Amino acid sequence: MMRGAIPVLLLVFGAMAGCTCNGAVSPDMDAGPDGGDAGADGGDGGKLVDPCAYYYCPPPSTDGGPISIGFGGSPDGGDGGSNGFTLDGGSAGSYGNGVTVDPNGRVTLSSTDVQLNFALIANWTMGTVSKYDTKDLLPDGGIHEVARYISVIPIDGLGNPNHSSSAQTYNPSRTAIDINSDFWVANFAANKNQYFSATKIAGNTYDCVDRNGNGKIDTSFDDPNTPGGTYGVIDPSEYANPVDPTNVLQYDECVLFTQELGNINTNGAFGEGAISIAGGYEGAPGDVWAATWLDRKVFRLDARTGLPQAVLPDGGVYFNVPDIEPYGAAVDSLNHLWVVGRVTDQLALIDATYPFALLAGNTGLGVPRITPPSGQGFVTGGYGIAVDGLGRVWIPNWQSGPYAVAFTPSAGNPAVGSWTQYNFAALTSAQGTHIARPRGVATDVDGKVWMTSDSKTGTSSGSAAMVFAIDGRDGGYPYYFSTDAGPSPLIDATDVYSKTSIGVGLDQDGNLWINNSSGNVMRVDRNTGAVIKSPNQVGSLYSYSDFTGYQLRHITTNQGSFYQTVAGCSRFAQWNSVTWDATTPVNTSVVLYVRGSNNFDFTLSQQYGPWTPSPANLQAAPGPVPQFKYLQLQFVLVSNDRKSQPYLNSFTINTSCSTPIN
Repeated sequence: MMRGAIPVLLLVFGAMAGCTCNGAVSPDMDAGPDGGDAGADGGDGGKLVDPCAYYYCPPPSTDGGPISIGFGGSPDGGDGGSNGFTLDGGSAGSYGNGVTVDPNGRVTLSSTDVQLNFALIANWTMGTVSKYDTKDLLPDGGIHEVARYISVIPIDGLGNPNHSSSAQTYNPSRTAIDINSDFWVANFAANKNQYFSATKIAGNTYDCVDRNGNGKIDTSFDDPNTPGGTYGVIDPSEYANPVDPTNVLQYDECVLFTQELGNINTNGAFGEGAISIAGGYEGAPGDVWAATWLDRKVFRLDARTGLPQAVLPDGGVYFNVPDIEPYGAAVDSLNHLWVVGRVTDQLALIDATYPFALLAGNTGLGVPRITPPSGQGFVTGGYGIAVDGLGRVWIPNWQSGPYAVAFTPSAGNPAVGSWTQYNFAALTSAQGTHIARPRGVATDVDGKVWMTSDSKTGTSSGSAAMVFAIDGRDGGYPYYFSTDAGPSPLIDATDVYSKTSIGVGLDQDGNLWINNSSGNVMRVDRNTGAVIKSPNQVGSLYSYSDFTGYQLRHITTNQGSFYQTVAGCSRFAQWNSVTWDATTPVNTSVVLYVRGSNNFDFTLSQQYGPWTPSPANLQAAPGPVPQFKYLQLQFVLVSNDRKSQPYLNSFTINTSCSTPIN
């Protein structure tokens, strides 16, 4: 991250009973004798060692006006600070996720700096989903499974009971991570009398719900002190598996709800589907789009409640796609939702931006159909699907041999465009093996298109764990890993425990995460091709949607957050308002959320917001914000077109003390 000078941060106080501020105090909570800016009165700066240090006290303004954070002068013409923000990485100071500081000291977006730290991968046959740490490996270099969840819970987003419980396996498959880092699981209900459903799991503990009222969040985690357990793997005692499947209080408190969709599976017919997240507006998490195999329907779900939302003028909450068996879905940077069928030769296209105007090419069935040319290697059984930064739709042709295709929409009408075919038959691994059928796909910001192959030529289906890439921007030339054995365009990691590679996702460093239906997860170094494998689970790992959130944050939308923690006079500090100055061109926004705490731990604090535009009255809806010693501000910056950049230039916080602190 880029670092800048510490901003001159002002809290404009009301009556400050109990002590008097005599000088400037650094907003860096580590300031003072340890290297920060000591206060003008000779105190310990921002180290918070005496009551006065609870204040940030600016020097007096020469014009008598308030001092705001400023860059080259305050917005009000006073003696504002001339320094920019800093991203010091500390929870008690300022830090960013997906943002940087530009040369002028302003906060703006930096999509290459988004923190993507987890993968959520489904175990189809066990009815669970596993959360893997994609940032930190175990001390021995192994992959760390940090949590595991039952994929359904018997309540919906309004707290009403539903038909889904741990009494049966609901076949989780596709997973996705929204812009707020919450997890979504599509359960495809392949058993009799089950409903297709979408489950939301909180990605942060402060969004979990203390349903049993015991004052803590009861959730899955990898406890190093579990008797007889294995650190790095979730043992049976480390995740909630209810004794009474009907008792919601026995479920993991980070599993928030399950929303059932469509019709009941009356005969146990095989069911699949798709799930994808659309770009949100003004810091919202974005709609969740779920498509059902059995019903041939596409639903739009509210990201906060899971409830189906209207998509048709008559209030209908789904689009019909009767001629497509939805199997994968992806949203591009223009908020077009692309759905591919598993056994058909078509794409379905939906405008995922309200009011969901029908696009050109409408067949009368609600959404356009796009049919590729006929011939070997075109879309005969698309499996995974991804979009790249140029808006092209990539489909590995699972039933066609070693091929993939890309559809390039026209600028004026995305329902028409051109198709390109890619043949991978010539790719050879260090072992001399070749690709039989690509399956999963993901794209990155460098234009690479990454795919898995679950089979080798000359072997049975589902016999391989293979990954490769092509340069999607430069003719589709193979990408070569710099392996110990020399350059190689294909990594073959097949062994007795590693077969049937399904999906591929990318972490924040661009390394590859692959789930094998044989039961394990692989991390593949994007440069060297080095492979790390997790221990095998019983069951079948099976996810090939955007299970790391990389596609949403880097391809679909561009969103980041700047965080600043500030201190009030005491735990009786009242937080009145926040005023900020931002540059927001068309298709961009800057909005504010806040959390309060009496220490530097905000993990269980309620979030308030969003507030837009400035100023934000923190004592009015969506507040009021209660009295706390510390306030954490989160400014969310969004670019909806991934071209225009928003900038946070400055902000001012108004607080007062309602109770003496002496």
